[in-house]
Amino acid sequence: MFKAIGFDMDGTLIDSDIDYARLGMVEHDVLTSLGVPSKVFAHMMSEKDMLVTGIDYLHSIGKDVSSDELERMVNEESTRIETSNISSSKPFPMVRELLDEISSKGYKIGLLSRGHRGYVLKTMDRFDLTGYFDAIEAYDDHPVGEQKPNPVAMEYLAKGLGVRTDEMIYVGDAVTDYLCARDSGAAFIGLAQNEHSRTMWESYDHRPEILNNISELIGRF
Repeated sequence: MFKAIGFDMDGTLIDSDIDYARLGMVEHDVLTSLGVPSKVFAHMMSEKDMLVTGIDYLHSIGKDVSSDELERMVNEESTRIETSNISSSKPFPMVRELLDEISSKGYKIGLLSRGHRGYVLKTMDRFDLTGYFDAIEAYDDHPVGEQKPNPVAMEYLAKGLGVRTDEMIYVGDAVTDYLCARDSGAAFIGLAQNEHSRTMWESYDHRPEILNNISELIGRF
């Protein structure tokens, strides 16, 4: 029996306008600004490995930068990029009606986002949606590497909601959302509300259930 419904934010609840290309370069850009040459980073290096490699290099040239300080710099720049176009974002149609319905039926409601907390809360507050959520988990709430698709991210959300992961349904628009839910034992419903999501799901061999619009969830629970 499901006791809680969790949601991703961008592309799921919110039709946002984030420059993901710039966002994906934040670790690289912050580290190079501190004096780390680009050649130090391996192709397709994870965020965590990039930060560790960067710290090691900085220490090797006598720069005393702590991992906490570096993460703070990365998080601040990421939040700046995420919030830069917030004025053009908006909830997808029927989001408020869906949250009203789920809440009225007694489900706990959670939000698990790879967005940084400052951005997530600013977005939710902007559209007066924050009050619907019993727990919110954002990118910078936990150490680098413990975000989606790592299943521990879903475990953090479940703990905040007071349920087990197998008592949750998670709704998201990306493969990383699906992998996080699947590997944690949570059920999953996918969304393809824009061209990027549709293309991504079409190229994925093990597609879960995919809906075209979040409004299709009304009456589902």
